[in-house]
Amino acid sequence: MYYLQQLHKNLQRLASLALCIRNAPNSRPTNAAQLAKLYKTYIAQKIEVNESNIERVMKYILERALVQKYESKSGEILRAELLSGKKRIEYQDWFLSEPGLISSAGAEREQSYVQTVNACKEIGLIHEKTFILTSYGVLLKEIAKNQKIIDDQLGLESNPFHPNIPYFITAFLPILQNDFLFERNLLGHIPAEFSFSEICPLMEQTLIALNKDIPTLITTGAVKSWVKKQIEASHKLNERVKTNGWSLKQIEIHSPVSGKTGKVSIQTLYRPFEDILLPRLEFLVDIGALSKLEPGHYNYKKTDKYGIVSKFANNKSNNLLDNYFAISAELYDRKTYIIDKSEFLNHMVAGYKKFRNIAGYAPILETTVYANMTAWEKEPWPIIEVSQSFELLRELASERNLTVRINADRYRRPFTFKIEGVN
Repeated sequence: MYYLQQLHKNLQRLASLALCIRNAPNSRPTNAAQLAKLYKTYIAQKIEVNESNIERVMKYILERALVQKYESKSGEILRAELLSGKKRIEYQDWFLSEPGLISSAGAEREQSYVQTVNACKEIGLIHEKTFILTSYGVLLKEIAKNQKIIDDQLGLESNPFHPNIPYFITAFLPILQNDFLFERNLLGHIPAEFSFSEICPLMEQTLIALNKDIPTLITTGAVKSWVKKQIEASHKLNERVKTNGWSLKQIEIHSPVSGKTGKVSIQTLYRPFEDILLPRLEFLVDIGALSKLEPGHYNYKKTDKYGIVSKFANNKSNNLLDNYFAISAELYDRKTYIIDKSEFLNHMVAGYKKFRNIAGYAPILETTVYANMTAWEKEPWPIIEVSQSFELLRELASERNLTVRINADRYRRPFTFKIEGVN
């Protein structure tokens, strides 16, 4: 996949992925609407706000323009309704209103729950037709449980939107894999400090570069068509800003792509970039590449970790699994210990037991990630790259004692393995 198309402006926290797939089934098929309903039921539960927390909650609600969401005519009326207990706040808004969060953006809206389900499907966490958890979805859910991001019951003890490095590392890998070309070009065009409105006109360069990176093939026609549509939207925005700045007045814009001329407002022109940019920028906030000047506003600044994060995208996409954990360790200032052949199966065995199927085979990528991330608390951090797992399993499978068996795909790449004699 060259880029993700299902990301949307309300999906702004990496934790939302785990919250969304929390109720995805392991075996019984469901659908997007049902999964979205379960997701909403989980994070939109209502709680009362006591007087000591009313200022915290109201600051968040006013910053995020959520008064209308709670069906009140004004902020003051809503404040009184919350204090009297007439109205209650959603769990997600309660958690995101907590002072000290790196970002308070990312609450789902009524129409966005099913969009997040579709994004999880595109990222590879749930299967396309059945909406059953994929092996990576099972992995992410397991890590999220271990890190107390999700639980059987939502409680106030643990805020899922607190920064959580083991979970972030696990969640960011499939995003990079499926959005690689977009991430690489975006990271190459981000200025040192910017607001959302300031970066939107720069997207024309990013999208042109993205279009060049996508090969022209019979199978990429629709992919490139979507990018060209976004290039046209970005060009219109650039022309609008050059001639009239950020004035709210409608003006006529001519499109060199379609040849049409029409009146548009500035809001109409930058609205498409909310879906394109906000999730990607906020994910970069979560992992530490960007910081926000104010948690509730879309003003960003590169951190000293930005260059390290860029190393993920400087890889060729097929080399991402060669050094993902080494770069992650550098990003979070961790010393590492590289697992060798003699320790390899012991390192992998817990993950193998967790992910093996009825035939005794487990997916290599997910088992490797699980083995590394469940060892996060150790110092130094014991890791093995996924590509090294592939090679060691090939080597072990070729030995006479047949301790290990592997299954390969049609390109002869190993993708599942079995350890003989493990109960």
